[in-house]
Amino acid sequence: MLKKIVVSVFIGVFSLGLAWTPNGWAADKKDDVYLAGAGDLLHIVIWKNDDITGDYLVRPDGKITLPLVGDVVATGMSTDAIAMQISKKLKLFIENPYVTVIVTQTSSNRIYVLGEVQRPGVYPLQERLTVLQALALSGGFTQFAKKDRMSVIRYEGNRQVKYEVNYRDILKDPEKGRNLLLKRGDTLVVP
Repeated sequence: MLKKIVVSVFIGVFSLGLAWTPNGWAADKKDDVYLAGAGDLLHIVIWKNDDITGDYLVRPDGKITLPLVGDVVATGMSTDAIAMQISKKLKLFIENPYVTVIVTQTSSNRIYVLGEVQRPGVYPLQERLTVLQALALSGGFTQFAKKDRMSVIRYEGNRQVKYEVNYRDILKDPEKGRNLLLKRGDTLVVP
């Protein structure tokens, strides 16, 4: 009986998106963490070291270069992870370095809308953006749009995945109709 209760609690907590922390159960924020990308501008503060403190642009190869430290991988990393890398490398030169990384400009956080929409182009991805919201940003359909043959193209790892999307199905049932939550780098194609 106790085993069933423990399993039920675990399943309930897991489905709520909770994670165990040293301070107890807390909301799992993995999806809310911003991951740096090429073109982002990072402000890096090294406490009591103005020579290294400054703004650093994430290069197309996904790295930034700091004096003393050299190259640090930034693409796909949270600000905390970047700060930890820098701090670890600085320990060779500075005793107990305290590093803070702040994203000041998000150039990599965008989506693309192509095809038969009023304003095709590149749009910033802020907060949570769905297919319908991306269509609204791009001004809606042109008269020639094939609303039942849209697709979202997404890179998952090293492979490209295509999701078929039907506007009328989204209006009937957003979940079944694939009113997808767009991710950084997604391309919405309206033929």
